[in-house]
Amino acid sequence: MIFEEYYFFLQVFILSYLFYYIFTKKAIVSIHNRFFHY
Repeated sequence: MIFEEYYFFLQVFILSYLFYYIFTKKAIVSIHNRFFHY
């Protein structure tokens, strides 16, 4: 039971980190596009 809870916590942490990385990457790309447009 403890192992399952640890695995669930690890999975949630990895998913949140992945979403954060994708979101920041998209934000950086949009900012670069804005700067290049102007």
